[in-house]
Amino acid sequence: MKNLAILFILAISILSCKKKESDNPSYIIEGTLYDDTGKNVVAGSTLALSVVGRPGLTRSPDNDFYQTTTTNANGRFSFTYKELDVNSASKLMLAFASDFSPTSGGVFGTILKDIPINENIDRDVCANCDSKVELLIRLSLNESDTIYCSANGSTKIFHPFKDTLLSSIWERSFETMAYGFRWAVGREEFNKFDSLQRTGAINSNEYKKHNFNIEIRGFPYVETIVLE
Repeated sequence: MKNLAILFILAISILSCKKKESDNPSYIIEGTLYDDTGKNVVAGSTLALSVVGRPGLTRSPDNDFYQTTTTNANGRFSFTYKELDVNSASKLMLAFASDFSPTSGGVFGTILKDIPINENIDRDVCANCDSKVELLIRLSLNESDTIYCSANGSTKIFHPFKDTLLSSIWERSFETMAYGFRWAVGREEFNKFDSLQRTGAINSNEYKKHNFNIEIRGFPYVETIVLE
């Protein structure tokens, strides 16, 4: 009888644990995968969702979470997972399954990184987000003039001053990333706006005309700026 009682208690404990696990909420991450242009859907592509921890974090079994899915004919993908027990600093990343390498600890989010954990998310993504800034040049310039631009790097535009597309650097983060764009005709004028920024004199109309804040929204887009 004593052994039966012990077995009964063990059975109840196991069933209780399983019930507790099944009671954990489920979360869905879904969206549509587009090609490099952001216009055409990609069908039949296998994607991987996994946890990315931070150095020095306490390990848990959920740190090894890894799940794959394949986009349907409309490019739609969907991942469903139970609540993950990980450190709050951990995030999810979405990558092509072919880019994932378990022996090297995975990839750093070839499609999207820093995805919040234990949240329902509907987010369209792109195979290669190369966002652009389009400069529409409407200035009266001399052939000897040079337009200086600064947007995650310096660019010079020379005569004949055609409208120009510049690539924007996006780190594929789930969150929006903002950076400043500045332009001026001539190095001396460009340096002047640097000085104004350092001294905090950024509220003048002249400064605002030559400085813009651009938000990388995580999907192919063209931000248009008119230089006039």
